[in-house]
Amino acid sequence: MLKIVLCIKRKPEMTREAFHAYWKDVHAKVVKEVAGPLGMRRNVHNRTITTSLDEGIRQGRGASPEDFDGVAESWFDSLEALISAAATEEGRRA
Repeated sequence: MLKIVLCIKRKPEMTREAFHAYWKDVHAKVVKEVAGPLGMRRNVHNRTITTSLDEGIRQGRGASPEDFDGVAESWFDSLEALISAAATEEGRRA
C-alpha cells in the first residue's frame, strides 16, 4: 500500500473558511471523478482548526508559525499501480 500525504496551504487571498468549503464542495467531487482512473483506493481530507493552544504547542516544539490549512492523504495499491494507471490515456486526463 502506498499513501501519499500532502500538507496543503490555501491561496493567500482565500480565508481558511473559504478554502475548507472549496475543498469539501468542489475539490472532493473532482477527486471522486479521477479516483477510478488513477487507481486511488482512498482519499482523506483533514482540515485544520485554530485554537488558543496553538502558540504554546508551537513554542514547545520550536515550530514555525506557518500553518497548513489541511492535510490530504491519497492511498494506492502500490507505486507501480499508480504509475501504471497514470500512464493510461484515462489516467493522464485525470
